[in-house]
Amino acid sequence: YRHQADALQQYQLLRAHGVPDDHIVLIVADDLASAPENALAPMIRNTPGGEDLYAGAEIDYRLELDAADLVNILTGQVTETTPTVITSSASSDVYVYLAGHGGTEGIPLGAVTTEDGLAGGDDVFSPEHLRTSLCALAGEQRYRRAVVIIESCYSGAFGDASSGGVEQGCGDAVGELPLEGALLITAANGHEVSYAGAHDDEVPAWVNDAFSRNLADNLALAPSRSLADVYADTYQATAGSHPTAFNLSHAGRLSELTVAELFMAP
Repeated sequence: YRHQADALQQYQLLRAHGVPDDHIVLIVADDLASAPENALAPMIRNTPGGEDLYAGAEIDYRLELDAADLVNILTGQVTETTPTVITSSASSDVYVYLAGHGGTEGIPLGAVTTEDGLAGGDDVFSPEHLRTSLCALAGEQRYRRAVVIIESCYSGAFGDASSGGVEQGCGDAVGELPLEGALLITAANGHEVSYAGAHDDEVPAWVNDAFSRNLADNLALAPSRSLADVYADTYQATAGSHPTAFNLSHAGRLSELTVAELFMAP
């Protein structure tokens, strides 16, 4: 429940700041609004007693995607199975939010339980998938700045060079060709789990991840806030895991990047 609710919270945050749906690609399993376990169906909420995040959400994809499809969506490759993709240019600020059950290999698509995430499997969106996707965009000058947020257990693997994450860069050797202009923030480092935040007894379910809820709260405070402040305050507020920022040497000055640049209407 909480991973989908967190994704919908990010979607609604973008929409509230005027970002149109044709600038957003929303992917969720979409199995909560009709689930018999959801006592508030079709409502989905991200905080106890909170607003309905499902109403009005325009979902582009559900569970029919595999890891290769997700790479195509990120890199703008239109195919029969990925008709809606991220289209960007050298002047674009690209924001990507991924949430799900994960393990040291990445995020198994379709994982329903924590155990599924830890088990890995044949269809895992891996650190290498993310890194090579960003490198493809960088090589084609398809962004001004890219910010990726990942909520999952062991999500720091997506940043660690040792696991093929973004800090490896775009060359064969670590650091040979740095990934310029891209920032990754993860809910946990590569050796720890990420924890649920709040339980809503009316649903009943854990309705958010602690990291994502803290992140959303900090992003919503003021458009003028810098991403450096958002990260620092999210880190301080998140208990049980260590939210980690990767590729800082090549991401630009976070103190000069405001929430408005990423979240306001283009």
